[in-house]
Amino acid sequence: MVKIKKNTLMTTLIMAFILVLLASVTYAFILAPNSGGKLPGLKIGQDDDTPQTSDGLPVGGVFSGPLAVSFTFLDHLNLDAVDTSANATVKIYHADKTSLFGTTSIGATITSQVQPSDHGKLWLLLQPAATRYVVADYTAAQSNYLGTASPYTVEGVEYYMFPFDVSSLKQVSGLTTPITLNIYQYDADVSGLTLNSLANATSADYSGTSWVTASGSGYLSGLTQEDSFKIAKIELSMPDAANISLLDNSHVKSLSVTIGLGNGQAPRQFTSYTHATGGSYIQFQTGIVDTTQEYQGIPVLYSATDATTSISYTVSCQLSGFTASDVWDPTLTITWIGPNGATGTVTKEVSFTDT
Repeated sequence: MVKIKKNTLMTTLIMAFILVLLASVTYAFILAPNSGGKLPGLKIGQDDDTPQTSDGLPVGGVFSGPLAVSFTFLDHLNLDAVDTSANATVKIYHADKTSLFGTTSIGATITSQVQPSDHGKLWLLLQPAATRYVVADYTAAQSNYLGTASPYTVEGVEYYMFPFDVSSLKQVSGLTTPITLNIYQYDADVSGLTLNSLANATSADYSGTSWVTASGSGYLSGLTQEDSFKIAKIELSMPDAANISLLDNSHVKSLSVTIGLGNGQAPRQFTSYTHATGGSYIQFQTGIVDTTQEYQGIPVLYSATDATTSISYTVSCQLSGFTASDVWDPTLTITWIGPNGATGTVTKEVSFTDT
């Protein structure tokens, strides 16, 4: 058996204690201050299992910090034209939809602070200018940041509210992050609109016992090329008791109005309508719930490539049992609504005459 002297054992224990002490002092006063309290090789604030971006931010984190949002306003019917005046008012809100991030009515840059409590989600509100409509669907489709707009009511008026997602922006310490949003608009033109007749309907067969389908048609003029207007309401009004009687006594049925909307849009046919017995008005159901809201209007667009008669109308119905020489001649009334909510009408008589 080997015997260990007491002095040798004591010396070994003392040396081990000194080494441990030196290691603790080295970590506490040299390594820790240079590593944020972490082991060498880890960045400040990083847990051992948290991946990092090149900026030292956690992967999957959301943007917060100073943000500068600039705007370019473009005419959607002439994409080479930049609208430099009379543009929509822009308001940006924080995630709560009530705290204002910033606003501009002249297209100036909005600069403010995205808060951590926003979680990268803001809201962008567009209020149309008096002479330009907002093209909400295209504005959202062409943006990396804006989602689909929905109506947002301010003092009884519906405006365009877009979800505005900046969560993926890169945060650079001490610098303001800039982005630019393209806002698309249509120039409005409602000053000289006129409906013109192309054809009315005449036939000796309307006094027969079989139902005869007939149509009267025409087109709209007075709309400047590359301009637009919105439809709020479509009606037929009957001028006298004889007209009302023909409808109420089922000599006229299956009414429809078809509108050519221009710019390559498919024509819209409206076949559902309301009419009170004895009343002089027939109102077509267009899908518009509130005809006082520009937001809900149907866009009519006159592009540079549209023919003169592209903005068209056709009134169709079925007729039977007329008395010889009877005339059913309602007036087509289209109510337009401007970007600022102003309204007006264009009218044209459409006649169906038994010969």
